[in-house]
Amino acid sequence: MYSIVSTAIIHGIQSVPISVEADVSDGLPVFEMVGFLASEVQEAKERVRTALKNCGFALPPKHITINFTPANIRKSGSGFDLPVAVAVLTAFGYIRQEMVREYFVAGEVGLNGKVQPVNGILPMVAEAKERGMKKCMVPWENAGEAALVSDMQVFAVKNLADAVNILNGNGEYFDTPYNIEEMQTGRILDFADVSGQVLVKRACETAVSGMHNLLFVGPPGAGKGTQAKKIVEKYNLAHLSTGDMIRKEIAEGTELGKIAEEIIARGELLSDEFVVRLIENSMAQHRGVNGFLFDGFPRTVAQAEILDRMLEKEGTPLKGLICIHVPFEELKRRMLERAKIEGRADDNEEAIAKRFREYNDKTVHVANHYKKKGVHIDVEGNCPVEEVFNAITKAIEEMK
Repeated sequence: MYSIVSTAIIHGIQSVPISVEADVSDGLPVFEMVGFLASEVQEAKERVRTALKNCGFALPPKHITINFTPANIRKSGSGFDLPVAVAVLTAFGYIRQEMVREYFVAGEVGLNGKVQPVNGILPMVAEAKERGMKKCMVPWENAGEAALVSDMQVFAVKNLADAVNILNGNGEYFDTPYNIEEMQTGRILDFADVSGQVLVKRACETAVSGMHNLLFVGPPGAGKGTQAKKIVEKYNLAHLSTGDMIRKEIAEGTELGKIAEEIIARGELLSDEFVVRLIENSMAQHRGVNGFLFDGFPRTVAQAEILDRMLEKEGTPLKGLICIHVPFEELKRRMLERAKIEGRADDNEEAIAKRFREYNDKTVHVANHYKKKGVHIDVEGNCPVEEVFNAITKAIEEMK
């Protein structure tokens, strides 16, 4: 025998109608469900089968197939339990199909047959009304919400026995008046009310934050670290410095730190895979900030393209690239002085010259990559710290 039940799923803030079909036939006693289902929906067959048994509904050993349509929409949430149970009971003859066709059905079912409340009842019932339906069956706790939809008979159920009685014409509909204005008093809309849409919510949060992501580019010794600390404090950004992260790994003597120390001592750049792993881990640890300040990454066009994809995945754009320019002789003077003070093994004349050549050969192309995107700003770095900082903040403000 065949049956069909109308229900829905919340996608974003909209209700999408879903049909639950059940077919019972001879063959091996199997209970299978198809139709692009999330794991919690797949688990419904075990909840429903156990609930039906515990409520005294004896199901003969038949081949049961449940199909959710349309098949191209992923079904998630626990609100499909009651529609599946109703579809199965109808297919086995416990409920008349002509009665079921009149109802919208949604609800979660416990192993003891108790019907549990679900989220999103109001938009689902409102959408069902737009499709011309006049009756809905929902969990008792959701009845008040469903009753806000005018000209809709709401049948509230506490367990599967209630559902069978109502669908066989032996129940009364929920008729308690509700005032939507009163229910909305003090209610603050929140992203928690939106199902899914992770990238959209992230983009909205970014849009209202007043700041996005910045990228510092410049040769070693250009003062990026000094300026980064001031920019991070002013704009509430997370400072992602590959240099700091790498030195931390080296100081802690990790396996990554040992590898990095050998490569840096030779004056070579670390591999993209190595740096990307550090950046991704650090981004995941910083939430609630207005954006990220990338310092020392990307250093190649390949890394820039990787960063573009990472930010696209996060739903956050790159606000701008700040390119700090300092003559080589001044860079060498700064780095040698820093080596004396901090004891950096990587700041010797040979390594400095090699790193500067690496920068000119590879990193300078990153600036050209972002020039094409229209987010590139040049800043003169051979000036007092405050002058450089003022030039950078002015450029940032002009980007807004």
